[in-house]
Amino acid sequence: MYRKKQLIKDCSFKIKSAQNNLMRNKPVEPFIKINSAPWYIVDLIPGISPAVAKKVANYTRKNGRFNNFVEFANFTGLDLQFYSLTKNILIY
Repeated sequence: MYRKKQLIKDCSFKIKSAQNNLMRNKPVEPFIKINSAPWYIVDLIPGISPAVAKKVANYTRKNGRFNNFVEFANFTGLDLQFYSLTKNILIY
């Protein structure tokens, strides 16, 4: 349980840092491995609800992987306002 809480805390911090860097036009290193991330990490991605996060985790477990951002965005129905950040933090 401690590991899960620490992972969530670390990931939340990285997402906030990525948002700040993008606002300052600084580069952002991708850090969320979307094809292997548990739902509670996917849920931290801005614009992704807990229900959609669970669908993403189930999809990758049953059907394989997302190959690129377009596949992920189409599957999740991600709103355009979250594209810039999300596109930059995901690893496929």
